[in-house]
Amino acid sequence: MSAKEQYSTNVGIARQQARESAQAAANWEKGRSELERYGMNWEAININDCVPPFYDESLVVVKGRKMFFPTADRSIVIVADFGGGYLRFMDKNTGHYVDKNGNYVDPKSKDFKSKTHYRILKKEEM
Repeated sequence: MSAKEQYSTNVGIARQQARESAQAAANWEKGRSELERYGMNWEAININDCVPPFYDESLVVVKGRKMFFPTADRSIVIVADFGGGYLRFMDKNTGHYVDKNGNYVDPKSKDFKSKTHYRILKKEEM
């Protein structure tokens, strides 16, 4: 299963949970709000280009509204948000979010979100 397929399947599950739980609905809306407020500045990206094609599905973790995919060398974790439809890259060694090339971006900089958040392409955009 591709990363996009696995992500999309879990989006459906998270969407259903948001219909059934106030906490899940609040989490979903938090992600949507991020996308609506800042998403126009985010580069669109194909999640399948970020996650290795033969990734180990057993290493993928779903927590709340987020899905975590390790990269091939496991030094970077791709954090995909279901409600917001975006992803970020986290350096596992430092715990910092980085840009898609692995470069540190100061969280206090005014363009932190635009340099560390990427809108996930929808299937029809791929």
